[in-house]
Amino acid sequence: MKIECNLFVFTICPLYTMFTSHAIAVLEKCNITIDYENGKLEKIFCKDLTDRYNEPCIYTKTKRGLDKAVVEVIRIVSEKKQETTIRDLQDLFDSMNIRTHYYCAMD
Repeated sequence: MKIECNLFVFTICPLYTMFTSHAIAVLEKCNITIDYENGKLEKIFCKDLTDRYNEPCIYTKTKRGLDKAVVEVIRIVSEKKQETTIRDLQDLFDSMNIRTHYYCAMD
């Protein structure tokens, strides 16, 4: 299954088991992964590709409102294309009152 948004395609691909799947968008400045488990939306994970020293990442902690957030993430990616940053997505989640966890993968 593919979710298309202008030039980019979130490809939903099963990994490891038939119960888990991921929709992945690889952009110039960030990677966006949308995780599904047993057909239910679990979380949205974003990794910043511009800061190689700290490798900042965010993921959503709450499940309420994630369906609407996915629609907005696709809208932002469609509008900004390769210019989409992890900060754009963090601002989106904050505006929708979706709790996130921010961390640096190098720590």
